[in-house]
Amino acid sequence: MKARLREGFEEERRQALREGPEARARVDADEARALSTVDHVERALKESFTRATMAVYRFAILVALAALFVTLLLPELPLREGGPRKAPAEA
Repeated sequence: MKARLREGFEEERRQALREGPEARARVDADEARALSTVDHVERALKESFTRATMAVYRFAILVALAALFVTLLLPELPLREGGPRKAPAEA
């Protein structure tokens, strides 16, 4: 993104050389402002992605803890009921 901006401002800078030093200063100021804006937007996108990822993990941890708590509260039930099993040789 910055490379495209620099290319565009380079073309404007060439045109500003014909117009005088004030035009060149205006182009330089515009370029600095545009590059600064790109930096701010890039940082904002990274921060918002980080915050969203953190929120997802926090929710997942809460769900996992709730599932563990519910599991611990379940009563322990025997798997089979009845008498002792006979060995296969006795049958």
